[in-house]
Amino acid sequence: MKDISAPVVAIALILAAVFVPVGFIPGIVGRLYQQFAITIAISVMLSAFIALSLTPALCTLLLKPSKTDNSSGWAGRFFSRFKRLV
Repeated sequence: MKDISAPVVAIALILAAVFVPVGFIPGIVGRLYQQFAITIAISVMLSAFIALSLTPALCTLLLKPSKTDNSSGWAGRFFSRFKRLV
């Protein structure tokens, strides 16, 4: 997380800095781009929040090391031999 948090925050801030000013363009073109720009800026910030908070928590729940014996069954014996050869 230490290595990836700074780039995630930097990318989110850069994209927001690009799309937020687009939402303030005056005229008919500004009206067309306003909803798109604000939607993209909010979704980038939401994605950065999820990438920094919820995804690591989900990974710790799903990627637990298994405590099963690898030598049980024919597949376990095959992979144990394969690991020894490699």
